[in-house]
Amino acid sequence: MGDADGAELRTVIALEQPPANDLVEGFTLDEQTGGINGTAASKTLGLGYGDARFAKGLEVRDTTRVAWPLSVPAAFSATFDLRFDELLEEPQIYLVWSGGSGALSLGYDPNVGIYFLEDHLGNRVGLTLARLKGDIVTFGVSQSATERALHAASWKTGDVASASQSLAPLGAFDELRLYP
Repeated sequence: MGDADGAELRTVIALEQPPANDLVEGFTLDEQTGGINGTAASKTLGLGYGDARFAKGLEVRDTTRVAWPLSVPAAFSATFDLRFDELLEEPQIYLVWSGGSGALSLGYDPNVGIYFLEDHLGNRVGLTLARLKGDIVTFGVSQSATERALHAASWKTGDVASASQSLAPLGAFDELRLYP
């Protein structure tokens, strides 16, 4: 017999579906860097994996370098989860799409307390969302013919934030990387 007073019950439902036909690529990062459509990483350095929501996930540190060659069209959307084991008080870049016509970065600016989506020209879309240690934040990024948007949702609080600006696409990207 045990004492159940300290136990916590969580119900989690996961739905696995085949990738959409228009999916450029998807990455589980479950103890590997290959994409679900077969894209191999072009650069890997300083890799480490730790427990994520359902499996292992890539731990991105200041020495981690991972990049993939991808053909991302000028208008696109992307979603992904980030878990924050540490809340660093320095500017951070989480993800970069780059190509011949520029780059688009997702990061956090502690000086103004915002998550941002910024291009190489300094155009920035920013939003505020509480930062909590151990939180998983789902990010959504989209670029249409006329608008660039950033969305974020906290798993711990349930809060959702969105921001957008009238910005034209930068052009197609040919690389996705997890470092500046």
